[in-house]
Amino acid sequence: MNTEKSELKLEDTTPLLLEVAAWENAELREESRNNIIVGVPALQRGLVWKPQQVELLWDSILRGFPIGSLVICKIIEVQNRKQSKDITHHLLDGQQRCNAITLGFSNPFADPTKSHEAKAILWLDLAPDGTKFPGREHSRIPSNSTRQFLVRVTTSAHPWGFNATDEAGRLSVSEMRRAIEQARGETIKKPLPSELFPSASNVPVPFGLLLEAHRKAGDKEERDFWNFVINKLETYNYRWARLAIDYIKQDDNSRQKSKIFNSIKRAGNTRLVLLKVPDDLLGVSEIANMEQLFFRLNRQGTRLEGEELAYSMIKAYWPEVVAAIDEIDAKKMRRFPASRLVTLGFRAALSDRTKIAAPLGIPQLRSIAAATQHGARDENIDRRKTIQRYFGINEQGEFQGNSRLLEVCEIIQKWLMFDKVGNPKGVPPEVLSAFAKDSPDIYLTLMLLCDHISDPMDERWNPLIIGVATLIHWFACGDKSRIANMLRTKIDGKKTFFEIREATREAINEAMRDGLIIEPQDPSAIGGVINFKEMDESSIANWKRYLLFEKIPTDSNKWMQFFNQTKGNRGLLLYAQREFLANRFQEYDPARIDLWEDTNRPWDYDHLHPNKFVANQQGKYISICREWQNCIGNLRAWPFEDNRADGADRANVKIQSDEDKTNSLITETDLSAFSKSGARKNFEDAQELCEAIKERYIRIYRVWHDAVCISDLIQKNDFTDSSDGIS
Repeated sequence: MNTEKSELKLEDTTPLLLEVAAWENAELREESRNNIIVGVPALQRGLVWKPQQVELLWDSILRGFPIGSLVICKIIEVQNRKQSKDITHHLLDGQQRCNAITLGFSNPFADPTKSHEAKAILWLDLAPDGTKFPGREHSRIPSNSTRQFLVRVTTSAHPWGFNATDEAGRLSVSEMRRAIEQARGETIKKPLPSELFPSASNVPVPFGLLLEAHRKAGDKEERDFWNFVINKLETYNYRWARLAIDYIKQDDNSRQKSKIFNSIKRAGNTRLVLLKVPDDLLGVSEIANMEQLFFRLNRQGTRLEGEELAYSMIKAYWPEVVAAIDEIDAKKMRRFPASRLVTLGFRAALSDRTKIAAPLGIPQLRSIAAATQHGARDENIDRRKTIQRYFGINEQGEFQGNSRLLEVCEIIQKWLMFDKVGNPKGVPPEVLSAFAKDSPDIYLTLMLLCDHISDPMDERWNPLIIGVATLIHWFACGDKSRIANMLRTKIDGKKTFFEIREATREAINEAMRDGLIIEPQDPSAIGGVINFKEMDESSIANWKRYLLFEKIPTDSNKWMQFFNQTKGNRGLLLYAQREFLANRFQEYDPARIDLWEDTNRPWDYDHLHPNKFVANQQGKYISICREWQNCIGNLRAWPFEDNRADGADRANVKIQSDEDKTNSLITETDLSAFSKSGARKNFEDAQELCEAIKERYIRIYRVWHDAVCISDLIQKNDFTDSSDGIS
C-alpha cells in the first residue's frame, strides 16, 4: 500500500466518474488524476444490482440527476482482499453504483482477443425513437417508461438484453431466438455477450466507446466526437457497428446526435462526492464500529437479509473466511451462494455427536467474535477457535489453506455431482444447488457424515448418498430438521459402509412411518394404477384425479401423496436429463446468482404437447388435458434460445433428429401422441396423449428410482453384502 496517499486532499473528494471506474479498471488509471484508489473490503457483499438498476443509474447520469455520495475509510488491513498494493482506502457504501459506473467505462470490443471474456456489456441506443432502417422505424421506449435515454445491459445469462420497460424484464423466447438469428443465423450454442447486441434497440453502441470518444475529443466540436466514434466503429466487423455508422452519417439525425453528444459530455464531467469516515472510528480494536456502520449504511440501499446479512457480519470479524471460500471457488467446489456455504460451515463446526447446531443469529455471532477480542473466558472462546479451525484459520487469525470445509466440499461433490465417467449416477449442478438451498439440514448432515467415514472416496458411497439426499429432498413432507436428527442419531457410532447403510435405511423407514417422508412407489406399479387405455369415454371426459385411486382403497392416500409429489417434480426431470444438461451447459454455475438474474438457469421448460392446444381452449376432454399438460411427462429442459415462444409448434416439428429425441427422452411412438392438436375434443386423441405423457412420466421417474436403488433403500429386509450399488 502507498501510505503517502492515505490522507485525502480536497480535490480527491470529488472524483470524476472516470476516476471512480479507474479504482477497479487499472487500464484507466493513466487517465486518472485522482490521488487515491479505493478497494472493496472483505465484508462487502457481491454484485446484487439487477440490469434495470444499472440502466436507470446511467439514464440519471446522462440527464444530470444526482446519484448520491460514496462512503470510504482509510484502508483496513485485516479486510484487504489481495487486491492492488496501490489501494489507499476502502469503500463502505456505494459498491453497486461503482460497479455500474465501471461497467459504463468498459468497452470489451477495444481488444478483440479479450472480447469473449466480457460477462456484461453496457450499450446506448443512439436512436431510441426510431430510424429509417427497415425493422427499426419505431420507438423502443414504452409510453409509460420514465426513461429518456435507452441504456441497455447484456449479460452472460441474457446476451440478447432485456426489454425496454423501466423494469427491464426478460425478453420472450421468440425475441431471444430472433436476436440470435439476426446476428449469426444459427442457434447451435448459447452466444456470448460480445456475439450479440441488445435486441430491443435500434442503433446500439458500446457505452464505453462513447465515453472514450468524449475523453479523446474533449469539449471540442461535436464533429470531432462523432468522427472519433465512426473511426472506431469502422474497425469492428459487427452488424451493429455498420448500423451505427450509417445512422451517424445521416444529416437529418443531427438533433438526436447533439442530444447524445451533450449528455455524454455531461457524464464525462460528472463528479461524485466522497464522504470519509474518521480514522479513529476504525482502529484495529474497533472492528465492531466498522461492522455496525456497514449495517446502518446498508439500510439505505439494496438491503441485505437473512444469510447474506449474517455473511457480511461474519466477514467483518473473520475476513479470512473469504480466503477459505476463494480456495473452494478456485477448485470449483461451490455450487450455491457463499453465504449459504459459510452458514453451513459454521453450523458443521459447532455441531456435536448429540445435536446439530442451529443457525447462528447476528447477536450470537457478535458474542462469539467479541469473546476473544475482549478476553472473555466463556464457551464462546472455544466456539471461535472451533470455527476458525474448520475454516483453516489459525489462532493468529491467518488463513492456512486446505480448510476442513474444502475437504468436506470435495467429498460431497464427489458423492453427489454428476460426472459422465466418475459419477454417472450423480445429480446436475442445479439439483445440488436446490438441495443445499431447500434442504440445508440434510446437506449439513452429509457434511457431518464426512467425519464418520474413514474411506469417503470409496465409490460405494455414491449411489447411497445420492439416493438418501434426493429421496429426502424430493419426498419429505414434514420437518427436515427432524429427519436430519433421526439420521444423525442412527448413524452415530457407526463406521463401516454396511453399518452406516443399514442405519440410514432404518432412519428413512422410521421417517416414513412417522409421516415425514412420502413413500416412493415402484415404477412398475404406476401403470397399474394409472392406465388410460382401460378408461372409457366417460372416465376421460369426467376426469377427477381422486377417482384413480378408488380401486385401491387401502393405499389410496399413499398413492395420492406419491402422485402429487412426483407429477410436477422438475428435479426428477433434470436428473433424467443430467447428461444432456452437462454437455450443453458446461459453464453453468448456479452459484453465480449475479449472472442468472430473473432466470436462475439457462434453460426453459418446454411443453412437448404445445400449450396453444390447451390454454384458453374449450372441449369435452379439456379437463384431463389441462391436468396432464404440466406433468413432467410433458416437459423437457431445453435451452431458452432453442425453445419456441408461441407454444404452437408440434412435437414432431421441433423434435426431428435422433439426438434431439434422445436428449428429450422421447420415443418415435411418443411423437405422434404429443403432436395431437385435437385431444381436447377427440376421445381417442385425448386417451393416446394422456397415456403417452404418463408413460414418459414413469420413464423419467424410473431413471432416478433405479439408478440409486430406491427399492433397496426402503426395503424392510436386510441389505445383501454387495459392492455394486446399495443392494
